[in-house]
Amino acid sequence: MKYKSLLFDLDDTLWATFDNNKASLHRLYNEEGWGSYYATFEDYFAVYFPHQEQLWDDYRKGYISKEPLLLDRLRYPLRGRVSWSDQQVKLLNQRFMQYVQQQTGLIPYALEVLAELHRDYTICIVSNGFEETQYGKINGSGLAPYIDKVILVDHVGVPKPATEFFDYALKAVGCSRQEALLIGDSWPSDIIGAFNSGIDSIWYNLWQVPMPDYDQQSHSVLEIRDLRELLPLLTQSTASSL
Repeated sequence: MKYKSLLFDLDDTLWATFDNNKASLHRLYNEEGWGSYYATFEDYFAVYFPHQEQLWDDYRKGYISKEPLLLDRLRYPLRGRVSWSDQQVKLLNQRFMQYVQQQTGLIPYALEVLAELHRDYTICIVSNGFEETQYGKINGSGLAPYIDKVILVDHVGVPKPATEFFDYALKAVGCSRQEALLIGDSWPSDIIGAFNSGIDSIWYNLWQVPMPDYDQQSHSVLEIRDLRELLPLLTQSTASSL
């Protein structure tokens, strides 16, 4: 068997982040009466979502730190309409994260796939998510029995795709680059991070978008669109050619 450790991203690779976060945000929206500022929740979300995606991209690139990300994602959709102190936003964000941890939705077949792979591989979560929520997601959704290690940005100090993040993860699971395989949905943080660290990768193309341009001569990425596809890939002899 070529690989010893499987490095799984958590959000939208195993745990259904988009749906779970949206449901949690909808609850907060209703409780806080933000419907007085927007015709519908979908109108609010159409402002919130692209901005928070940009914030996470800025965070990955080191342009902003954790605190501005957490403060601005809730403040931005109501800018010019509501004036909050940082402390008020922090309290709102705490409630939001509490609601998030109560969600248990998983990507289809995540639990079955992880349970099967855990028989033969060390399973390590590698996530840019924060300690405040990630352990709650893992424990509440039933993933915990099949996970051996959890490596978060709070542990490492830098987010994926930094090579330092992957160096830290490899040391934690005690394997070489050649013995690890990364599975993740984010091209810029997971696949590029693995590429730069010399780790094989499988792109879980959850949103079914065209594969970005990259150096195909020096790095081959296998694409899957259903987590069930992992099982035959990693149990057949062809896995050595990934």
